[in-house]
Amino acid sequence: MTGSTAIARELMEHYDGQKILAKHASPKDFWRIATEEEKKYFMFSGLRNPLDEAVSRYYKYKTDHNQKFSRPLKKKKLGKFRRRLNRIRDKARYNFIINKEASFQQYFKRYYALPYSNWSMVWHHKMDYIVRFDQLNEDFQQVLKRLDIKSVRDLPKKNKTSGKDGSFWEYYKGDAMQRRAVNVFSGFMEKWDFRFPSDWKYKEASSLSKSLFPIVHGIRKLYWKTLR
Repeated sequence: MTGSTAIARELMEHYDGQKILAKHASPKDFWRIATEEEKKYFMFSGLRNPLDEAVSRYYKYKTDHNQKFSRPLKKKKLGKFRRRLNRIRDKARYNFIINKEASFQQYFKRYYALPYSNWSMVWHHKMDYIVRFDQLNEDFQQVLKRLDIKSVRDLPKKNKTSGKDGSFWEYYKGDAMQRRAVNVFSGFMEKWDFRFPSDWKYKEASSLSKSLFPIVHGIRKLYWKTLR
């Protein structure tokens, strides 16, 4: 869930929340251990524009956010197999950026070729509410309202990405970058009603990208649903 750090801390510090699973655990992870009563709880999750998420992820690697990526892999601390695969992926991307002094454009060209999707395509339709990252505080307040919980304060910003300046749109300069971004992100953005800037020359994915999207997503869906 995007924005999970700020929301989780706020719930624990001011609303008697309790930590149950690791960050970025899936709903399936929760349902596996939940009681029948807990499975009926109001559930909400976060959603972020994927172009923004790609830029933020690059800067987390580049700045070694919380020293997360420079630490050696330790099997005993990784837990689930899926989490271990994610750590191996993150380590490789961190090393590429640091060793090559790679720009965002180089990083994006290397790691974003196939159509993008994430676990929200699998689980978000089961949620009672979706919090949008670009209006995180407003949507969190709406969640509290729906739960008939009095708000203590506005949501503080937590876990902010270092080094990231300006609008994320500015990192996609030039026809080549924008064309790749449209081919990579269109399927996901259409699903969740995100829009590309009006001044971009390319606004529709290629026929190849459109045909690949359901195939690639189908493979990833198996990964999210079966690997622990």
